[in-house]
Amino acid sequence: RQSKDDIEWELHKGHGGRSHTVTVPFPEEFAVPPTVVVSLVGFDIHAGHNARLEVKASHCEHNQFRLTYRTWGDTYVHQAQASWIAYGK
Repeated sequence: RQSKDDIEWELHKGHGGRSHTVTVPFPEEFAVPPTVVVSLVGFDIHAGHNARLEVKASHCEHNQFRLTYRTWGDTYVHQAQASWIAYGK
């Protein structure tokens, strides 16, 4: 779960494209970089604005990946939560 309580969270400020990326370590290292699937589980978006929010995985490595939350326009995201699963060898 990421929220405006995180000092680096900027999705509740400004206008236009904004993103927040965190590095997620795997509990156990994979032999080869796995496939990671992410899903948006929940969010708190300011009322009166369109809800624009996406999550994606990138930079998948043997021991970690990057999870990015992205919004745009006049959307203010106070909090977002994603779920993920990694599979491979």
